[in-house]
Amino acid sequence: APAASGAYERLMQVYGAALDAQRAQRRAAYEAAVREQQQLYEQNAAKVNSAADKALREAYINKMQTQRTLGQQMAAQGLNGGYSETTAAGVQNNYGNARNALETERSGQLNDLNITLQNNIAAARKILDTGNAGDYRQYLTDVAKLIAANPTQSLSMEQGGAGSTGSGKGLYELYMARFCPSISCMSYIRKC
Repeated sequence: APAASGAYERLMQVYGAALDAQRAQRRAAYEAAVREQQQLYEQNAAKVNSAADKALREAYINKMQTQRTLGQQMAAQGLNGGYSETTAAGVQNNYGNARNALETERSGQLNDLNITLQNNIAAARKILDTGNAGDYRQYLTDVAKLIAANPTQSLSMEQGGAGSTGSGKGLYELYMARFCPSISCMSYIRKC
């Protein structure tokens, strides 16, 4: 039995290492996808901010040109004495309305980009979680097959006697602690 438990323990270690490597690769892919989505968001946000800033500068230049040429336009129409406070207020209101519209548009576009970012990160997280859940289901299936293929070893493991270590823990306890810490997992394997 000791030779069988050693082989069984090595098999579980190899399987565990492969499972860990697969999860690490999936986690790395998730983190790369999140970084890519954040970079994409930052690039698009920079474009939105640049376009809004340019439009705001143009609105300001337009206001200043209007104020500068308003006296000339009024004189050309035969109106003398400069422009009134009402005309000046109208120019300022037009500029204020243009600024508000541009800032509202900027805010809306940035909000849309943020929603897209959050949705894409959630989709990447779902892929990660689904993959991990699939790994766990496959692990349970593989362990159940392994136990079924080795009934003598399985019985010994069920009784906690296989592969006893110096600490007094059986192989069953060790691999359950390593790979399957939840009670539902232990009860599933015991049913197999």
